[in-house]
Amino acid sequence: MNTGLVVLTDRGLTLRSATYHYPLTSTKKLPISERDRVDRILHLANDIIGVVKTFGVQHIVIEAGGASFGAKSQAIQRGGLLYVVITQIWLACHVFPELVTASGARKSVLGYGGSGKDQKQKVIEALELADITFDTDHEADAYVAARWLFNQVKERTS
Repeated sequence: MNTGLVVLTDRGLTLRSATYHYPLTSTKKLPISERDRVDRILHLANDIIGVVKTFGVQHIVIEAGGASFGAKSQAIQRGGLLYVVITQIWLACHVFPELVTASGARKSVLGYGGSGKDQKQKVIEALELADITFDTDHEADAYVAARWLFNQVKERTS
């Protein structure tokens, strides 16, 4: 699992961007357990909490995946793990993350939604047209979600 993270300033400028890598590997003798999945998600939550505390982040958005989770059991599993992250962030920072789907964020920020593997490349190309570049497509997706939240907060406070 790779996760992009982008921190924007109160003016919407990129303050920090990074991609976090949390690989899980299995062998025939040692399959991936639920405990392994939860440990990985807790590691992600702790990394996010560190960034929140370091930069004094007041608003967080998490891309909450769309219908591409596959099997129903996988959707339930990922949804449960998502709420582990949300709960950990709330308990540690008293900031409640907002959720947005990738296609919803893209439609709001870039003017089109859509799904599929070619969407990541379209996001990168659209951002490059605005002279915004990132090291990975995960960071580009995180930026679009962050811009979505930035716009939401701006609308609420104006």
